[in-house]
Amino acid sequence: MFQLRNEGELRPAPALAGPAETVSVTVQSWADVKSFTHWQLGDPTAVDGAEFHVPEGELGHIHLGGEVHLALTEELRALLVKLGLAEPFRYHRAWVQAPVGSRAEADHATWLFRLAYDRLRGAAEQDLVHRMQNCSTRAQQ
Repeated sequence: MFQLRNEGELRPAPALAGPAETVSVTVQSWADVKSFTHWQLGDPTAVDGAEFHVPEGELGHIHLGGEVHLALTEELRALLVKLGLAEPFRYHRAWVQAPVGSRAEADHATWLFRLAYDRLRGAAEQDLVHRMQNCSTRAQQ
C-alpha cells in the first residue's frame, strides 16, 4: 500500500522537460514504482514536478526546474556528499539533491534514483556503499 503525505490531490505525474523526462520515464519503468504529481510546498494546487514511490516509501521527486531530491539515510547521504556524487538537501538530513539539466546529469540522476530504489527494496547498505565508491572512482578517472 502506498502511503503518501497529504500534500495535494493524487494525480498522475506530469510530463517533464528535456533530460528530466528521460529520468522520469526510466524510474517509472521499474517494478512497483508509482508516480504522482509533486505539489509545490505550501500550495497543493501548484504542480511542482513528479514524485516516485514504491510500497516501502518515497524514492524522491524531480522538480519542474530540473532538480532531483532523493530520500536516503543520513549515512548514505553523508557518503554521497563526501564523494561529490550529490549535494546535501538543506531541508532534511537524510536527503540529497542533484541537477538534471543535461544528458550526463540525467544519467547520474537515474543512478541516484536506482540507489534509493534498491535501498528501499532491501539491498544491503554495504552493497550500496560499494556502488557509491565505485562510481566515485570511475568519475575521477
